[in-house]
This record gives sequence, structure tokens and C-alpha cells, in this order.
Amino acid sequence: MSKPLTWDERKRQLNVAKHGLDFTRAIEVLDSPDRWDLVVVRHGEQRTLSLAYVWGMLMVLTLVHTEREGTVRVISLRRSSREEREAYFVWIKDQNHEP
Repeated sequence: MSKPLTWDERKRQLNVAKHGLDFTRAIEVLDSPDRWDLVVVRHGEQRTLSLAYVWGMLMVLTLVHTEREGTVRVISLRRSSREEREAYFVWIKDQNHEP
């Protein structure tokens, strides 16, 4: 990932407390060769949901982020929901490779 990561420190701390995941791990999703990006609009802002299997954790993670002023702004990082994981594995299968 060539762009620096930024985040709101209070949101990072809340994310760690709620999901047990630190925003510093976002790079593991962003650098994954098996990353699936979905663009959504929330609160009038275009955001990207990136799903990736993170081998070091043996789970699919969902990273919500946006680009701001040449940086990747991390909004949230969590374990993917069951529905997200199912969709991700269908996508992986369609890509003709395993995570």
C-alpha cells in the first residue's frame, strides 16, 4: 500500500474495545492479493468496504475506508459478518483461486 493510513484516535480505541482489532492491522487487508472492494455511499461520502482473508488471523476481515487528501482514512475494521464471508468466498471461487 503506497498511501499512508490515517484515522481518528478515539475511533481506533473504540474499535479495539468493540471488535478487538487495531486499525494498525488495516494494512493486512489492503495488501492482500485476495482483497475484494465494494464501493458504498454512507453519510454522503463514498467509502470502500474491503474484504480479505487475513492468514495471520485465519479469518475474513472487513475494512471500511475512504481516501482523503492523499491518505487512506480508516473508518472501521472488524471480523466480517456471516453474510459477508459467504459472499466473499463465492467471489473468491469466481476468481478461480482459493484464499
